[in-house]
Amino acid sequence: MIAGRMDALALTAIAAGVAAATPLAVGTFPAWPAGVLGSLGMAQLTWSQAMAKLRQYDEDSREGFVLPSDEPVDDKGLPYISA
Repeated sequence: MIAGRMDALALTAIAAGVAAATPLAVGTFPAWPAGVLGSLGMAQLTWSQAMAKLRQYDEDSREGFVLPSDEPVDDKGLPYISA
C-alpha cells in the first residue's frame, strides 16, 4: 500500500522526472535535476515498501515451546515454584 507523506513526496519526485522527459519539457530546463529527483523518489518509495515488508512481526503471540535447558515459566514470565 502506498500512503503517507513520504510516499507522496517520492511519487511527486518520480512525476517530476517523468514530466521532464516529455517532448514539451525538453530544452526548457536542464534534465539532470529531474533525473536526480526521479531516482531519489524511486529510492525512497522502494525503501518504504521494503521496510513495511520487513516490519511484519507479531510480538504478542507466544510460540508455546520450552527449550529443555530453560526453566519452566508461567504466562507472566516468572519461574514455576514447585510445591
